[in-house]
Order: sequence, then C-alpha cells, then structure tokens
Amino acid sequence: MRRRPRVDANHADIVEALRRVGCGVWSLAAHGRGCPDLLVWSGTRYHLLELKCAKGSLTPDQTQWLQWWPGPVAIVRSVEEALRVCKGVGLTRGCTLPSQPGGFSHGERAL
Repeated sequence: MRRRPRVDANHADIVEALRRVGCGVWSLAAHGRGCPDLLVWSGTRYHLLELKCAKGSLTPDQTQWLQWWPGPVAIVRSVEEALRVCKGVGLTRGCTLPSQPGGFSHGERAL
C-alpha cells in the first residue's frame, strides 16, 4: 500500500488562495512519480503547478516528468507566484493580487 503523499509546507495556503479567487484546484500530489502537485482551472482553461518551498529543488522523477509532458507546467514557491502565474495564463482574469499577506482586494474573482 502506498503511503500518504508528502506535500510542501505551502501547499494548503496556495490551494486556499487559488480557490478564493475562483479557480478550481485538484491536488495531484498523491499520484507521485514526478507528476505536478496541482491541476488548476477556470472554465475551459487549465494549468499544472509544481509547488516547491523557497529552496526546494526538483527530484529526478519530476525532472523526467517535465521533460516528457508536452504542455506547460509552472514551478511556484509562494502564494503570490501561484496567483501571478494563474493570472498570466488567463485563469484569474479580473482578480487583483493580495496587497498584504493573506489579504485579498475587494471584488476580486475569476471570470
């Protein structure tokens, strides 16, 4: 039996922040074998995110998976990076990034 997947310390905060701006989020961490940590979507757009702590590095399995996968995967290390990436690929159009840690601007939402 496979043991519980190890997730980075920032995993829960990033998931919560993305959901607060209207993104759908599915954790893929249990898949292991190099698969990215999150599938994030809004409408028909989606993006994969690999979460790392501040000084974390890719494992050999992750490096191999990224070389195999034909689509984009962003490596993010903070809530701010995750929001910026998702906004940049059109998942959180119309939202504003937090002005302070844990704070979100009034009226933000994904379209």
